[in-house]
Amino acid sequence: MNNGKHVNLYNRILSIDEIDDIIESLINFVKIVATKENKTKIILDVHENLQLYNKYYYEGFEKTDRKSVNNLFWIETELNLSK
Repeated sequence: MNNGKHVNLYNRILSIDEIDDIIESLINFVKIVATKENKTKIILDVHENLQLYNKYYYEGFEKTDRKSVNNLFWIETELNLSK
């Protein structure tokens, strides 16, 4: 982190708002693709400390007690698309 800014991409530092917009767009994209593919839910892994969950995945994503398959320090969250 550099003075309230995060990522230096192609010699341009992205603001927190730009990063938030990118992540929100990615989540919306996944929702659109899942709906088109007739999926009933989306499962996302988040770190156990839930910093990302609390910041980005609160929009309908629910925490589960399941550990991530690939990393036991991560847990699964899911969004039920059939609601």
